[in-house]
Amino acid sequence: MATDAPVDLLVIDGLHDYPAVASDFAAFEAQLTVGARVAFHDYAEYFPGVMALVDELVATGAWEVETAARSLRVLRRTPDAAKMVLPVRIELTTSALPRM
Repeated sequence: MATDAPVDLLVIDGLHDYPAVASDFAAFEAQLTVGARVAFHDYAEYFPGVMALVDELVATGAWEVETAARSLRVLRRTPDAAKMVLPVRIELTTSALPRM
């Protein structure tokens, strides 16, 4: 559930495939303040989707790893992030969609 209010801390720990993690992040990205923190749980080889999105965000320069503890990565939005448009790719395939 997204919000129109500014967000200083976002915790992402839902489904762990890339489309789900990217979708969770994208739902709140516009509301994340400069200096906001995003905590990603399960940054580990057994969840490559989480690792891929976190690594992509850091590679843009708009986010930096502030804290790393076991499978938790806390990213901090950099001051220059407000000027950047992030190229987060959301790849939806039929296998990523819930079955009815």
